[in-house]
Amino acid sequence: MGTFLGILKIVGIVLLCILVFLLAAVLLILFVPYRYKVHGQKNDGISAYAKVTWLLHFVVVLLTYDDGINLRIKILGIPFYDKKKRAQKAKLKEEKAREKERLKARRKKKDPLPDEKEEKEPESAEDKPQEVNAAAAENETLSGSEEAAKDSTDGDGDHADTGKKKSLKDIFTRKKKISFFEWLDEIADKTEDILYDLPDMIEEGGDVLFEKLEGIKEKVSSLFDTIEYYHRLLGSEGAEWVYEYVKKHVTGILKAVKPTRFDAEVNIADDDPAAVAKVYEYEVFAMPFIELIRGRRGKVYVNAYQDDKYFDFEADLRGRVLLFALAWHGALILFNKKVKYFIKRLKREEEAEEKKNG
Repeated sequence: MGTFLGILKIVGIVLLCILVFLLAAVLLILFVPYRYKVHGQKNDGISAYAKVTWLLHFVVVLLTYDDGINLRIKILGIPFYDKKKRAQKAKLKEEKAREKERLKARRKKKDPLPDEKEEKEPESAEDKPQEVNAAAAENETLSGSEEAAKDSTDGDGDHADTGKKKSLKDIFTRKKKISFFEWLDEIADKTEDILYDLPDMIEEGGDVLFEKLEGIKEKVSSLFDTIEYYHRLLGSEGAEWVYEYVKKHVTGILKAVKPTRFDAEVNIADDDPAAVAKVYEYEVFAMPFIELIRGRRGKVYVNAYQDDKYFDFEADLRGRVLLFALAWHGALILFNKKVKYFIKRLKREEEAEEKKNG
C-alpha cells in the first residue's frame, strides 16, 4: 500500500510540475513584451529589415530585404530556420540529382546493349527510302517557290498582292522611291477611304461613349445605394452603442502596437525651386501624423535642396507589443453578446436584401 501511495505521490508531483511549467509559459507569452525594430534605407538601392525579439533575445525573428527577401529564426542563438540557406540546399540537391541523371545517361551511351554494338554502314543516296527522296524534292520545291515570291516583289519593296490597306502614316513616312504624282494618288485614295468609313466610325464611337455613360450611371447608382445602406445601418437600434464599443477597444489594440520611437531623415533635391517649396509644404501637413508616431524621443528631419534630382532616406521604427493587450481587447469585441447579435442582424438584413434584389 505504501509503495502504491509513493507512486501516486511521484505522479502527482510530475503532473504539478508540468502544470506549473505550462502556466509559466502561458504567462510569459502573454505578459513579456515582443520588441520590434524596422529599419529602411534608400541610397543607390532599397534595403530594409524587420526584427522581432522576445524574452531577452530568447527568440529572434529577422526579415531582411536586399535583392530578395530572407527570413531567419533563431532560438537561444541557434539558427532554427533560414529561408535563403534552405533554398540553396534545395538547389544544390536538385543539381546533384541532375548530375546523377547525366552520369547514368553517359554510362548507357558508353555501354550499349549487345545487339546495338554493331554499327550500321552509312546508306548511299540510292539505298535511302523513297520517302526521304520525296521529302528532299518537296523542300527543293518550297525553296524555289520562296525565291520566286522574293522576285515577285515590286521595285518599291512592297508585295504586289498583300491584301492590306496602307495607312496615311505609312504613306507619309515611307522611304521608297516613287514619283510625286504617285505619292499624291496614294494620299487621295486613302483620304477617300477615310471619308467613306467616317459615318461608321462615328456610329461606333457613339456606341462606345453610350456604354461608358451607362457604366458611370450604374456606378453612381451603386454608390448612392451604399450610402443609403450605411445611413440606415448607423441609424438602426443599438448601432451607436456597438460603434462606440468597438471604437474603444480597437483604439486599445492600436495603442498596444503603437511605436515608442521613430527616427527618420529624408533628403530630397530638385532643380525646380517650386518643387523644393512644395516639400516643406507637405511636411507641414504631415506634422500631426509625424508627431503621433515619432514618440517622446523620436526625431524626424526633412531636408530639401535645390540641386540635381535625387531622393534618399533612412528610418528606424521601434516599439513593443504586449500580446495580453491584443488578446484582451480582441476577446472583448468577439465575445460581446450585443456585438454578436448586431452582426447576426446585419447578416440577416443582407440576405433579405439579396433575396429581394435577386
